[in-house]
Amino acid sequence: MDKPVGSESCLTAWLPGSEPITASEPITASEPIKEALASPSQSLIHCWSGPRCCSTSLLYSFAHRADTRVLDEPLYASYLKQTGITTHPGTEEILRTYCTDGEQVLREVLCPPTDPGRYLYAKHISKHKLSVPVSIFGRDQHVLLVREPFGLMNSWAKVAEPTQLELGYTALLEIISELRAAGRPILLVLSDDLVRQPEATLRTLCAALQMPWDPAMLSWPAGPKPYDGVWAPYWYAGTHKSTGFSQSVRFDPPITAALPDRLRPLLAECSALFQLMAPLALRATSSEVPRSVLPILDTVRSLQSSPSARRSVPPTSPAAVPPPSPAAATSVPPASPAAATSVGGAATAASTAVAGPAQILAQPGFEETFEVDQAVAKTAEGLGPSPEGWLPFVTGGQLELGGDRSGNDGAGEDAPSSRSTHTYKPDPRNADVLVGMRDGMTGLFELVWRPQAKVSVLDSAFMLGDGLWEGLRAHRGVLLKITDHLERLYEAAKALDMDLGCTPAELQSMVYKTLDANGMGERGASGVHIRLMVSRGLKPTPYQSPYITLGQPLIVILPEWKEAVAAPPTQGLRLFTVHVRRGAPDVQDPGWNSHSKLNCIAACIQAKKAGADEALMLDPHGFVATCNSVNFFIVRKGEVWAPTPKYQMQGITRAAVIKLCASMYIPCRELDYSLTQVYGADEVFVTGTFAGVTHVSSVDGRTIGTAGVRGPVTERLQQLYLAMQDEEVAHGRVLAKV
Repeated sequence: MDKPVGSESCLTAWLPGSEPITASEPITASEPIKEALASPSQSLIHCWSGPRCCSTSLLYSFAHRADTRVLDEPLYASYLKQTGITTHPGTEEILRTYCTDGEQVLREVLCPPTDPGRYLYAKHISKHKLSVPVSIFGRDQHVLLVREPFGLMNSWAKVAEPTQLELGYTALLEIISELRAAGRPILLVLSDDLVRQPEATLRTLCAALQMPWDPAMLSWPAGPKPYDGVWAPYWYAGTHKSTGFSQSVRFDPPITAALPDRLRPLLAECSALFQLMAPLALRATSSEVPRSVLPILDTVRSLQSSPSARRSVPPTSPAAVPPPSPAAATSVPPASPAAATSVGGAATAASTAVAGPAQILAQPGFEETFEVDQAVAKTAEGLGPSPEGWLPFVTGGQLELGGDRSGNDGAGEDAPSSRSTHTYKPDPRNADVLVGMRDGMTGLFELVWRPQAKVSVLDSAFMLGDGLWEGLRAHRGVLLKITDHLERLYEAAKALDMDLGCTPAELQSMVYKTLDANGMGERGASGVHIRLMVSRGLKPTPYQSPYITLGQPLIVILPEWKEAVAAPPTQGLRLFTVHVRRGAPDVQDPGWNSHSKLNCIAACIQAKKAGADEALMLDPHGFVATCNSVNFFIVRKGEVWAPTPKYQMQGITRAAVIKLCASMYIPCRELDYSLTQVYGADEVFVTGTFAGVTHVSSVDGRTIGTAGVRGPVTERLQQLYLAMQDEEVAHGRVLAKV
C-alpha cells in the first residue's frame, strides 16, 4: 500500500545520511523550498547511472562528507509500480516500504537543503526517470555516471539477462538530451575513472559541482549503511566489502568468461551509445599545452564558435578546492576524441582543470594553458571511420593470406596460390570476436564487437603508417614468447619516441582480457593468433610531425581463431628473389615492426606476379637477407645457416630456432651467403610466429634437396618447436619481464 501523501514516514524514509534521520527532523516542502523548485539549485545533486557502475560506492563517498545527506534510489518504488515489474529481488518489500508516487517524491522528498553550505545527493538508476516529469532536468544539478559496456554487461549477466532497458544507456542518452534542451550543464563521470583515479576524478567532480573538496570522500567503513535501500542485501554484497574506490574490491572479478554470442549485437548497440557519451566525460587534466602544439592552435582557433558555447570552470576559491596532488594530476588520461580537435581559447588560471564539455588538452611538458571550446569539438563528430575490412581470397576451403612485413607473421590479401606462409583454416567465429581497444584520448580500454571496431581517419597509423605492431600466438590460454614480443615492441617505441601510456604488464593484461572475453583463454583453446597494433594516436589535422599528436597512442588487440594449415612433406613453399632490397638501419631500421611496410609489400607483389608464394629479398650487397614476411634459413651438410641480422627483422621464432639448435647440438651459424649457396642447399625453411617452421621446396625455380621434400633437419626443428610451446604453456600465464 502507498504511504499517505505528505506523511512524515514517506519523507523520512528517504532522507538518511551520515546520521540516521528521525521523526524529530522531518523534511517538508516549505514555501521557500517550493519557490526554489522553479529555479536551478546548486545544493541538490541527482546522480543518474546504469546498474553495476560504482553508483553505490559514489553514494557512500558523498555520504561520508560532513555537509551532505544522501538518498538511495528514491524513485525505485515509483518505477516498479509504473512499469509493473515484479521480477526484481525484494519488489514487494520495496513497494511496501517506499513512496510509489514519483511526483510526490519529487515535490516532497527531493527538496534542496535550506541551510547554506549543505547538500542533498540522490542516487538514481537512469531507467527510473520514467516515473518523473522531464521538468526535473531543468532544475538542480545532475551528474551522469557511465560504465563501458562490456564490463557492465558481463557483470549484469551474472544476475539477469541484459537488455537495453536494464543497462540504461538509452535512458542516459535521453537525460543528456533533456539537460541540453534545458540549457543545463552535462556533468558526466566514467566509472572506470573513479576506480583507477578516485581522488583526481572526485576533485574534478566537486569543482564542477561548485562544492569544496573533502578528502573524506575517498574512504568509508565496510559493511551495510543506515541509508542503504532495503534492496541492499540483494545487490550490495560486493560494495559492502569495500572501503574505497579500489579495483581489488570492485564488485566484478577479472574477466574469465566469454560474452555469449547472443549478447554481442547488444554490446555493439551499447558501445555505439557509450561512444556518443564518453567524449563528454569530466576529466582531471594538466592545464598546459606543449609548445609543439602551438602552431596548430591558430588553425584550430579559427574554427571556434561563439563564447556562449563555452563552459568554464566555476570560480572557486583556492581554499575551497585545493589543487590535486602531482601524482593525481599527471596520472589522469587526456581528453576525449571529440574534444581533442578543439583546442584553443582563453587561458585558465585554475590549478584544477575541469574538462568534459570544456576539455583541456593534456600533454607532458605543457607551457601554456588554453580552454577548449565545446562547439569546436563538434568538428570531430564528422570524422568517419576508415573502411571496413577486406574479404580474403578463398580457394579450396583455405584462405590464402600473404605477409606484409619481415621476420614475423603478417596478414594481407594475396592472389591465389597453391600455398602461402599464412594459409589458414577459415573460422566463422571470427566474424563475432571482440576487439580490445585502448582509446588514446580517453585512456579507456574497451572490448568492441568486430563489426563495430573502427579508427578515425585522422589516426596516425591510417594516415602515415606511424605505428608498431606484434603478431602473437596463444596456445591453450597462454601467450607464447610474450616477454620477447613486448621487449621488441617497447624497444622500437622508445626509438620512435612513442610513449605507449601503459606498462608492459598493463598491456599484457589487456591482451589477456581480450582473449578471455572471447573464450580464447581457456586451457583447451588452440589456434589463436593476435594482432597487437599501436598507432601514435589521433591528429588534429593531416600532418607528419609526431609532435602534433593528441593524447596517447591508440592500442588495438585483434584476436582470431586462426589455425595454420599443415602442409604435407612434399608440398613446400615456392620463393622468388625480387629486385626490391632490404635497406640499412639508417634508411629505416629493419628492427622496427612498423605499419610502414611498402618495401615488403612491393616485394610480395613481385613474387606473386612471378607465380611464387613468398619473396626472397637480398641486402644492399647482394647477399640473402630475409623473406617479405618471414625469416629465412638454409641447411647445408647438416649445418643450419641464418642470414646475418643486419638487414632483417629480429624475428621471435627465428631467435627461438637458433636457441633450439644450440640446445640440441645442431650446428647453426649467422653469416652472409649468396643465392648460389641457396640453390645448392640440402634444405630450406622459413620461420614466423603464425606458422612456426615451414619448409621450402623451390627457390627461383630451383628444386631444393631431394625433389623439394621436407628434410630431416627441418622436420626435427618443427618437432622441437612444438615441444617448446608445450613446455612454455606448462608454466601457465607468466608476467612478462620487460
